[in-house]
Amino acid sequence: MQILTRELMQNCDQRTIEEAGVPALLLMESAGLACARVIARLLTERMDTSGDKALAAVVCGPGNNGGDGYVCARHLHMLGIGVHIIQTAKPKTDSARQMCRIAETCGLEFIETAHFRSDRYSVVVDAIFGIGLNRDLDELHTEIINQCSDAEFVVSIDIPSGIDADTGEILGHVIQADFTIALQCPKQGHFLNPGSIHSGQLIVEPIGIQLEGLPKNLPFWIPEEIPLLPPRLPWGHKGTFGHVLAIGGCSHSPGAIRLAALSSHLMGAGKTSVISNESTLQAIQIAEPELLIQPCSLKEHLSHQALKDILKHPADVLLIGPGMGRNLESLVLVQELLEKDSRPMILDADALHALPGAKEDLPRWFGRRKNPSILTPHVGELGVILGISTEETEARKFMLASELAQEWNVVLVVKSSTTLIAFPDGNLELLGSPNPTLAKGGTGDFLSGLMAALLAMEFPAEEAARQAVLILDLLGRRISETHSTYCGSVKALLEMLPQTIAELTGFDSEDSE
Repeated sequence: MQILTRELMQNCDQRTIEEAGVPALLLMESAGLACARVIARLLTERMDTSGDKALAAVVCGPGNNGGDGYVCARHLHMLGIGVHIIQTAKPKTDSARQMCRIAETCGLEFIETAHFRSDRYSVVVDAIFGIGLNRDLDELHTEIINQCSDAEFVVSIDIPSGIDADTGEILGHVIQADFTIALQCPKQGHFLNPGSIHSGQLIVEPIGIQLEGLPKNLPFWIPEEIPLLPPRLPWGHKGTFGHVLAIGGCSHSPGAIRLAALSSHLMGAGKTSVISNESTLQAIQIAEPELLIQPCSLKEHLSHQALKDILKHPADVLLIGPGMGRNLESLVLVQELLEKDSRPMILDADALHALPGAKEDLPRWFGRRKNPSILTPHVGELGVILGISTEETEARKFMLASELAQEWNVVLVVKSSTTLIAFPDGNLELLGSPNPTLAKGGTGDFLSGLMAALLAMEFPAEEAARQAVLILDLLGRRISETHSTYCGSVKALLEMLPQTIAELTGFDSEDSE
């Protein structure tokens, strides 16, 4: 599903009306009907055991979002659900006025805002502003939105009122929705913080708007997709499946590089080696004998001393950064590797902090690689790379990620509540749905290990990034079901990975006995 801006969505809506000849009232009817069907289903699921009759409050604003609300209210009424309509203002568009008159003719009950109490209702439907809002709320609507947010169950039509549909910015106050029904396409504000926090679970409903003529490089949302992994070659050996060299770790953060290397090993890399400081290597040698170590004399952290060992190492792929630290010597080592080593590489965590100091050279260094490199910043780290605030990065991350991936010829994996992948051609994919199970330290190290293993097995960089993110998303959903969203951990990810990969590749343990 393409993710649109406010302007693109409004343009598509207008072209559907003017060029395709679809009446505006028909689109509004389609939108309201789709929302009513979703809300009726959600109410049925919530109230199956209570035995109470559902009562809905549909709060309608002055624009076309309010018009969608009048239609939704009418269809909920026709489905046997009790409905009260609360008008925040008289309708101001022709379509909304006509749908309001139809609701009045059908005998629906209108309630004054002064008498609206959200705790009376089984559901409050937010049809106040939708995607058109681009200014701070006035006092009246602030009060109504606060009242709606106190409801036990809230469903917003198109986007929660109070969110800027382009940036995710909160325009004074915002409704906290349990579900948001996005009409035809999701909007940027559904995924950009802090707006994404208030959208609840996103449901996209087609309503007949035509999407021809959209520009290139729009982000695509892929909420749930099964990873695609080919069967492993039965005649392969450890050399067939590639060699990863994991570079990182320091005296005060030894665990991250170990997690990344274990993830690479379990994902299927033929060999995974680690180069780090002495104490980290000693711990790995004892605890993880299946991992190979690259002996070196580094006491505290990585530095230029390791450059020669890394350059002559026979690894196929370099994974650089987990737990490495941000001291100057380590960051200079990263820059030296970018300049002198042309192997496929993944830059994660601390290694990303070496990039701002080498911006002029990065297009040349990254561009000479046959297989694009993969960079894995979270939003804050992307802001550091670009020299701007986290807030500005979040609001503009779709455009910024696309531009940077093209300029540097890299695959850019931007981690947040959902993961954005920008490809060297500028295309964007937003993978997965928000899952707080994965909001734990070490998850990024685990992800980078998955990518490194897939790169070593000769997956193209674009596909290595995509499949690794999809695997992590699938594992996160499974762990949330078995461990809750509180108790997920990287240990659980490592434990669940083998069985999940077995299922994805069609391996049957009974047949193997």
